[in-house]
Amino acid sequence: MSEPSPAFMLDTNVFSRVVDGVIPVPAAAGRRLLVTGVQADECRATPCPARRAELLRAIEELAPELCLASTFCLGIEGAGFGQAEWNDGSGRFDAMLTRLKAIDRKPPRQHVNQIRDIVIAETALKLGATLVSDDGALRQIVLEFGGTADPSSHLT
Repeated sequence: MSEPSPAFMLDTNVFSRVVDGVIPVPAAAGRRLLVTGVQADECRATPCPARRAELLRAIEELAPELCLASTFCLGIEGAGFGQAEWNDGSGRFDAMLTRLKAIDRKPPRQHVNQIRDIVIAETALKLGATLVSDDGALRQIVLEFGGTADPSSHLT
């Protein structure tokens, strides 16, 4: 029986790096690329139509596997009904969010973005996937909670 391919949860900013030419479209050979519905929703919410189209095209090019978010979050597209598991009751989601708010102080209007980030990060943890993100604070949270995380440059 062969070893399962390593899994990589792609943060939304990975698609921006591909569109901007910072990283090439990574080869999927020998690894599983994962996303939740949150990343696609964030790309679809991009205000500039041309940029939005490029981001959605990058998602198609990378062709990541869509997985359920780890925690249901009312009001968070991509982590709603049929898109997420029920919270496991461990308290980890809330602890991760509290820690992110402490190290990455954002104005209250950006707290929804931090919730989205934790949905992505916690899902990576639960799946045993490496979070790939250029958000240093989010990578730090994943590492503090026992996961693995790399910047997007490690995909190439």
